[in-house]
Amino acid sequence: MRVVYLVVLFWTFVFSLLAKGADNIVISKDFNNDSLVDSLVYDPSSGVSVFSISNINKSENVITSDFIKNIHDFNNLDIENTFVDVNIDEENEITFEIEMTGRGEYYESFCFICNVNNINLIKIESSSINKNDFDGFSQKCQYVPIDPIRIELFDYKLINSIFQDEKKCTNRFLIKRSFEEIYDRVKIKKTIEYPTYDRLAYYLNEYRLSLNTLRQYNDIAYYLEQGESFKESLYILKKIIEKFPNRTVAYINLGDAYWGLKQIDNAKQAYQKYIGLMKADGKESKIPQRILDRIR
Repeated sequence: MRVVYLVVLFWTFVFSLLAKGADNIVISKDFNNDSLVDSLVYDPSSGVSVFSISNINKSENVITSDFIKNIHDFNNLDIENTFVDVNIDEENEITFEIEMTGRGEYYESFCFICNVNNINLIKIESSSINKNDFDGFSQKCQYVPIDPIRIELFDYKLINSIFQDEKKCTNRFLIKRSFEEIYDRVKIKKTIEYPTYDRLAYYLNEYRLSLNTLRQYNDIAYYLEQGESFKESLYILKKIIEKFPNRTVAYINLGDAYWGLKQIDNAKQAYQKYIGLMKADGKESKIPQRILDRIR
């Protein structure tokens, strides 16, 4: 039944594509080096592709459907235009290149190669720029499978799910904000946008944790804790304590962040350290009652 369905689907797409002719990308070439002409037909308006790979014994047909729609669904960008190009190099590697532009830019490419019987996926790459992002977040990713993946029905959702699980990415931030801008944004929003930890690492690299920035970073951790971004708050507080182990106020904030995560034992340890430092400074009377209540 599945075979019949695919055959009907294939010929429906073929007639539809060929009917549009002038708008289609049509490539005829011996993709698999068997001395027989193969074909690739791509319809830009629908995102449907049909590979027809021939050999002496049979013909292999691989169809893509809802290609552009699924790309839009998977990538959270405000897209205005989509461009698709199909290229075949001297080694018969077939590359689909998709570029989407708008308030963001997204590029993705799929590289295939054909043998006598099959079409195989050998590489996926993507790059994106989110123009709406505060720091101009940009990401480049690549996935090269150890063994080529045989494609029987080129389902973008299936291929993309493999890509999401296996890809290796490099993140960058293209807009350099002042430390004051970063501080004010976190104070207002009380959160850090994705990719959270890469972004915090970027801030700490651009504006090193020092005596000049210590108070501001402690405040940023406090604002994040107030916004229930507890893990992000911990990330900064641990950096502070690592470099300034006697920073008293960091320990109360650390305890509050752990408390928010319901890691009660860790919270109590941080509170005890805070109490010890306060007593050493002769400030025992200024310890908040809520802290004393929590360690009981």
